[in-house]
Amino acid sequence: MYSKQLNKVEIIAEIGVNHNGKLSHAKKLILKAKKVGADYVKFQYFKAENIVSDYCVAASYQKKNTDKNIKQFDLLKKLELSKKQLIYLKKFSKKNKIKFMCSVFYEDDIGFVSSISDKYIKIPSGELTNIFLLRKLKNIKKTIILSTGASKISEIIKIIKFLKKKMNKNKKNLILMHCVTSYPVHIQNLNLNIIKKLKKITNLNVGFSDHSNSTISGAISYLLGARIIEKHLTLDNHDIGPDHKSSLNPDNFKKFVGAIRDAEKMIGKNFKTMTRDELSNKKLVRKYIVAKKKIKINEKFSFSNLKSMRTGKGNGVLNIFKIINKKSKKNYNKNEIVL
Repeated sequence: MYSKQLNKVEIIAEIGVNHNGKLSHAKKLILKAKKVGADYVKFQYFKAENIVSDYCVAASYQKKNTDKNIKQFDLLKKLELSKKQLIYLKKFSKKNKIKFMCSVFYEDDIGFVSSISDKYIKIPSGELTNIFLLRKLKNIKKTIILSTGASKISEIIKIIKFLKKKMNKNKKNLILMHCVTSYPVHIQNLNLNIIKKLKKITNLNVGFSDHSNSTISGAISYLLGARIIEKHLTLDNHDIGPDHKSSLNPDNFKKFVGAIRDAEKMIGKNFKTMTRDELSNKKLVRKYIVAKKKIKINEKFSFSNLKSMRTGKGNGVLNIFKIINKKSKKNYNKNEIVL
């Protein structure tokens, strides 16, 4: 459709709101993301008054990890980062050689988010059906990452068709992200097989936005076709805030990245090859044809007087049918290699 196949996995450390509204925390998280091997850090830009009404209650996971009586507006207001702060964090990321991207929630913020994002801008799952936002993506030159949590396949297809009409398919890329909108999501609900189905029915690159506490989920999603993988990063899982419990601390995030990189190495190619070690070991573990007992000259070779043994050299057992019923040209002792 729009996108060429991605190869190497790009790993996004989702900082989200785990900075707790503090610039110092955000900087520490960027440094940790770089240290543990992430390719990108991702932040969110929003103004609470633009995205949530004053009377909207907080989600259950938000209440559980913060103040049980807090409203969404009050929660999000405390977690805002200003444009000035995000521009600073973009420069800080560049200085520390890690790529930067941002999520957008409100149509008037698309231009700003695009200007500070290196390659991708993220449309979160909650905005999947936000036509007010999506219709403004027409002139954006960045690749759009569209998260699909809490959605039906019919909704995803409808939105892709809408975006195809709005976006110049020769210039734009669109990447879907499989996601389960639960914080944290239990591993039995990850449903990673849907990655393959989404790739097949949409002909798009499909990534994985992971809200589980697993350190191997990313590697498994890679084996199922994900080439962009996102995971929340926190300095401390016990911090007060909506996403800390569904994030990985730096030690576990490093394991998460390591598992993905190991999977990349393990997957190999779609043709059979022998490694240098295999070629060296092949002669030592393969069987060769030897005399089962003494064989006299002119005696016919048969399965009765031949057998296979490890000898490190000689006539491979696959050649047995070229030898059977032929006369021996010499005398052989027991276990002697038959050429």
